[in-house]
Amino acid sequence: MGISRRDYFCLTSLVCLLANGLGQAALASASMVLTEIMYNPADFEDYDGQELEFLELFNKGDEHLDLSQVVFADGVEYTFAAGSGLDAGEGLVLVSNEEAFSAMYPEVSVFGEYEGQLGNGGERIEIADAEGETLLEVTYGDESPWPTSADGLGYSIVLRDEEFWPEDPSVGGEWRASFAVGGSPGEEDPQADVAGVLVNEILAHTDLPQVDSVELYNPTDEAVDVSGWYLTDDPALPLRFSLPEGSVIEAGGYIVFTESNFGPDVLGDDGFRFDSHGDEVWLYSGDGEGNLTGYRHGFVFGDSDNGVSFGRVVDSQGSEWLTFLEENSFGYENGDPLIGPVVISEILYDPVSGGVEYLEITNVSDSEVLLYDTENPENTWQVEGIGYQFPEGVSLQAGEVALLVSVEAEEARALWALPEDLQIFGPYEGSLSNEGEQVALLYADPPDELDSGEIYVPYMDVDRVPYLPSSPWPVGALGTGLSIERIDLNGLGLEPTNWRDSSGLSGSPGWVATQSYQTWAEANFSESELSSEATSVEGDFDSDGLPNAYEYALGLDPRSPDSGDALALSWAGGGDSLEIAVSRSLAPADVEISLERSVDLSDWSVATADEVSVTNRLEEGMQDLAWSWASASVPEFVFWRLVCRVESAAAE
Repeated sequence: MGISRRDYFCLTSLVCLLANGLGQAALASASMVLTEIMYNPADFEDYDGQELEFLELFNKGDEHLDLSQVVFADGVEYTFAAGSGLDAGEGLVLVSNEEAFSAMYPEVSVFGEYEGQLGNGGERIEIADAEGETLLEVTYGDESPWPTSADGLGYSIVLRDEEFWPEDPSVGGEWRASFAVGGSPGEEDPQADVAGVLVNEILAHTDLPQVDSVELYNPTDEAVDVSGWYLTDDPALPLRFSLPEGSVIEAGGYIVFTESNFGPDVLGDDGFRFDSHGDEVWLYSGDGEGNLTGYRHGFVFGDSDNGVSFGRVVDSQGSEWLTFLEENSFGYENGDPLIGPVVISEILYDPVSGGVEYLEITNVSDSEVLLYDTENPENTWQVEGIGYQFPEGVSLQAGEVALLVSVEAEEARALWALPEDLQIFGPYEGSLSNEGEQVALLYADPPDELDSGEIYVPYMDVDRVPYLPSSPWPVGALGTGLSIERIDLNGLGLEPTNWRDSSGLSGSPGWVATQSYQTWAEANFSESELSSEATSVEGDFDSDGLPNAYEYALGLDPRSPDSGDALALSWAGGGDSLEIAVSRSLAPADVEISLERSVDLSDWSVATADEVSVTNRLEEGMQDLAWSWASASVPEFVFWRLVCRVESAAAE
């Protein structure tokens, strides 16, 4: 039996179906949405939380939706029987255990029971049609920017804006936790009718005279009275600290509460201090009489350094993050995030067959950085996500670049012809996920002795990159052997638009490109020459037939005419194979190079080679690229061209 709903919205880890033709798949792609996912429920009575998982589907279209033989092909297992379907405006609920679900939700009809469990730490889920074509695939997560209160606290995940289906529903910031514990299977999830006041800054590691502190921010254009709302460090105990009468936050303003308001010295057993080894902070709306009214906002955070606050940061996609701030700013607009002193500058997560993964790091400071605790040198820096701990005694000089690789260091050095003075660390134990993950560079703080007598070593974020193979992250690196490169080393690693695909296979391990066409032109032309069209990207200052874009991209002298062609073609093995080679400069940060071919000089396409080889000559700042094909795969008549794109301009 279907569940009628007035509106629809889409939920967490599954995306609206992709159109792939007519018939069942086309109708499904236009009509079916996943409206709710309960992936890590809280326990209920005698039932374990995992028995209370559910997924909800809804037909938002105007026609009956045929689900015959549609399957959940990844994540959980379920196949819709022949004749299954949904009328327009109806939904259905699939559960992990019908008995347990019905005990908690006796009024909700169950369509079927799936096999397996939804991953509590996030996973990929796929729905396919009767022919095996993928209709839907998304990966959800349990860490910020995904709603963290859905991870074991009893909430499900729903779309933040019910009137808008996001272009990329895999972006965690597009989703919110359900209004109430238990979610809302079988009905539209309500939104709290209260102003969206935000937890904006937290100080969790203090020694007197500093005290633990929380800042709330009112982003609306009207004053908000938060008297009778609640702050807590434990979502299972939401009523720990009731905000006092007169707690009014002006439009665009801030209010700060400290340990002197919510601490145990004031509130006794209801009071709390934050744990400097990681904790939570949650704001709940209330009616002043001990009743919650449905709104909450907060964060889960990790280890923190003494006296350094966490600040709320919003990326270009609207996702919220907590980062360390350069300076504490309680009562005022948050200051700049703390960047560095070492950052992740390049990631190769999906190398070509037989290739090698790597993570590149760069010291962006103007002084040496020791990758260990000086007082406890055995406590060295770590990389979360690949399971790597640096050896003792390692440091990076100002501006130095280093690599972490998935093989022995010397194997990587030989593979990419890397210089002997480049520090290479590895192999690391884990692997970089092709489906995306968070990788983080962590530094060690002096150890603490816990109440149990155990010695605990705190590790804090130096840099964190939550990369994905899908937009808004660069999409060209999956399955191609390209890396992703950080554009601004002093910009947030969390920001997807601060990353781009590399222009060459395997990227540029051990080399950070920093040059722009403008700085190159200023170094090669006089001030008066720069005003001439001859020094523009499309210009040809030395009249040798190569536009300046090519001179720049290929590391040539724009003032000296070059002879010969940029591309070198050769037949090898007695004509058994064709090779096309070019050498390019590694310095430009704004260049993309591609090889294209055509049989009629009209229609051009990117040339897909049988084999591509890359040789980096870091000491010279150059890279050699070579594409090769078996002669049998090369048309009898074919034209080749090298395309160099500099920012928005292109030269061919």
